[in-house]
Amino acid sequence: MASFPPFSQRDSFGGRGTKGDDFPKYKLRIKLKSMILAFFVAITAWLLSLFLPWWSAFIPGFILGAILAKSGWHAFNWGFAGIGVLWLIQTLYIHISSDGILTTRIADLFSLPAPVLVIIITVLIGGLIGGCSTLTGYLFRKIIS
Repeated sequence: MASFPPFSQRDSFGGRGTKGDDFPKYKLRIKLKSMILAFFVAITAWLLSLFLPWWSAFIPGFILGAILAKSGWHAFNWGFAGIGVLWLIQTLYIHISSDGILTTRIADLFSLPAPVLVIIITVLIGGLIGGCSTLTGYLFRKIIS
């Protein structure tokens, strides 16, 4: 019969951890450092969207993807999350402030059954712009170096 270590010596997966209780804190630190890319992409894209067109979200994604990304998947995922969440917040703000009139009219224009599909499609387009731009920046850095 196998004996298990006490709970204080187990890692977050229930097994024996090499560092004991320090393991979950280490993983949290890595995630927070990774989220910095998404946060900076979202903030700089929002600032640029105040005076530039919608495609200006590509610019900070490209630059920050070239500087901060660790891998291709890391670049795409956090760029997608940063711009996707930004566009979600902006779309929900427009939807709520217009009482859903604008999204309903756009849904009617494109023959969509529900206005929420306009919001989902908008977030997906923004996420793809962010993901592709940060991935392009990362791959550009890999080509140069």
